[in-house]
Amino acid sequence: MNDRGQFFAEFSKNSESQKKGEFETTQEHEERIKNLDQALGVFSSTVIYALTPHKYSPFTYEADEGRFQPRSGNPYCYDLHFNFERNGTACRIGTVVDKQDDYLGRNAFGTSANVTSEVGRDLYFVINKRSKVIKHANYGDVLKGDCPIPREEAQPLSGHVDMAYLVRLTDVQIMQGGLEFKDATVASPREQRLSREGLPVEIVGYACYDDRNQEVFHTTMF
Repeated sequence: MNDRGQFFAEFSKNSESQKKGEFETTQEHEERIKNLDQALGVFSSTVIYALTPHKYSPFTYEADEGRFQPRSGNPYCYDLHFNFERNGTACRIGTVVDKQDDYLGRNAFGTSANVTSEVGRDLYFVINKRSKVIKHANYGDVLKGDCPIPREEAQPLSGHVDMAYLVRLTDVQIMQGGLEFKDATVASPREQRLSREGLPVEIVGYACYDDRNQEVFHTTMF
């Protein structure tokens, strides 16, 4: 399984190198990146990469259905979200903190608190709006994903289940969705500055695995 933060960071570096140069015509740039696999550098459009979304809560076993499912639900997807909509649907897979500092803050009323300041990235898959992996529900669109397994095999896995989405890269450019700022308060003394990054992919399946040894016990392909 690939570390999502590191994967995005390395892909972003390659993406930056493939941007149109100042003294490069549009035609020359389009010709240069026409061959996707060549433009992707160390990456490939034919390789399937496994990326695990952030797990906000443990997977729980539904005995009546014979499957593990994430207690907090699967990643949400948005049709109109952070400038990604022209390229597809954005599905949030977690936040990566790249830098963290602490300082003593004070509000307008003189109340002070120790504040944690974080700089990082909000990470998204950007996929086709008609993708078979999208599940439409009353509360919004989410990525499909559960982990069927017989009850007798499920018990030893309790508390150690995770799921990775299997993806293929569909473009050379990382997509930028602007910045998000979250101010600190006395009740929640944490401030964040997050840049939104979208990875252009086709989700071809998902794999459920034991997070202790990364052994896969179920795979679904679309």
